Amino acid sequence: MKGTIFNIQRYALHDGPGIRTTVFFKGCPLSCKWCHNPESIFFDQELMFYKEQCIRCECCEDFSLPDRCPTKALVEVGQDLTVDQLMVEILKDKIFYETSGGGVTFSGGEPLFQSHFLLALLKASKEAGLHTVVDTCGYGHIQDYNDINAYVDLYYFDVKHVKEEAHIAGTGVSLTLIQENLKQLSKMNKVIIRVPLIKEYNDDEETLLSIMDLAENLKIEEIHFLPYHDYGTHKYERLLNKRELHSYKSPEQSKLDWILEQFSSRTITGKIGG
Repeated sequence: MKGTIFNIQRYALHDGPGIRTTVFFKGCPLSCKWCHNPESIFFDQELMFYKEQCIRCECCEDFSLPDRCPTKALVEVGQDLTVDQLMVEILKDKIFYETSGGGVTFSGGEPLFQSHFLLALLKASKEAGLHTVVDTCGYGHIQDYNDINAYVDLYYFDVKHVKEEAHIAGTGVSLTLIQENLKQLSKMNKVIIRVPLIKEYNDDEETLLSIMDLAENLKIEEIHFLPYHDYGTHKYERLLNKRELHSYKSPEQSKLDWILEQFSSRTITGKIGG
């Protein structure tokens, strides 16, 4: 069995407790307009062109053979790997996981988009004694979540919005399935809600308070608010399979301060960043 992976990030500090390795799956059912990993959306392998590294040698023959590029100006995004190949990479840092309380995080894209491969990886990770996190957009079959649940220590569950029309406008998909999966997962396992915080999309007080209410009602103990950043802008420029780049901003510091103030009277914990 093989899965398509577009990145493996070692020494990750923001994708779960402790020092972690984050494995990024290719393919996602959502098309979020603010996505900072646009290369993760399509499942198939793609090409990125680093113009500043190109020496115009024409070895690539119209971009058809990226492995011929001597300067790595043309790079293939997405690599087919087996469970064993990935576990070799993940276990290289096992000593750091053990000393820091870390482990492995499966992100994307959407890991459930390759559910059978994810299940096999989770089983191998637990056999190796690793703490596991699945970072999910929530748009998947509940049976797939049921299948992996026994091998997951923590879910990071994205909540982009609480209103149907706004959710469709921002992500391209309905909110209904995501809300139902969040409800079910919160009954079965530990869940932390993560909110990509985007100015003039979901940073109004009504929406933010509704997200906090949702968490409290489901007895979810923690929310991470992740202010928008534009670090992925260059990826849109480099992808040969072009994506539309939308302009977004992070909320002002005053709004972040206001968010934290709301948790003084609540039973849940909130923090900026994750």
